[in-house]
Amino acid sequence: MTPKWKLLTSNYNDLTSEQQHELFMINTGDRSLNSAELDEIKANVPDPEKRAKIYRKIGQSPSGVIDGAYNDFYCPSDRAYNDCYRDWDANA
Repeated sequence: MTPKWKLLTSNYNDLTSEQQHELFMINTGDRSLNSAELDEIKANVPDPEKRAKIYRKIGQSPSGVIDGAYNDFYCPSDRAYNDCYRDWDANA
């Protein structure tokens, strides 16, 4: 199984049809990411601007903050807001 952060940073045409479907489900909000998967994005995507773009695209971030604004809908369902989860470089 491909890690979600790799799917979100891959060229769509290079993905298998199964991976493309998984990516579609994430991008449309039909498949939310859990806190561990969001933490993987933070840990494995070095460019903060790229991370911010991913958070905006999927409508979620590790802390529930996107572009400096908190929203319960941005927060993973298995985690409550806490400053320690913020991705400060990506304003998330």
